Amino acid sequence: MSSLVKEDLKKERNTKIDVKLFVTNLCPQCVIAIDRIDRIVEDNNHIDVEIINVANGGINAQQYEKLTDTPYFLIQGKYVVPGTSSESYIRNVLITAGVTF
Repeated sequence: MSSLVKEDLKKERNTKIDVKLFVTNLCPQCVIAIDRIDRIVEDNNHIDVEIINVANGGINAQQYEKLTDTPYFLIQGKYVVPGTSSESYIRNVLITAGVTF
């Protein structure tokens, strides 16, 4: 394997996967989704999670304030996963997005 290919593979493994988790204050399912992503992140430090409370009016929340269905994950800006999905389903989507476990 050429050194260029090895470098590309190393870079790909070291790339952070961007995960946004959209939640609201009074959502019991949101707490479960946070717990699931926390367990997944414990197994993999290449996942960068941002929890966005769409009800609190923060800077990041403003662009998503019209969201009504929470919780849900946005992975790499293109994979939308309901926050009520099983941990194994979330892991499978993360693998599709480029995470290795």
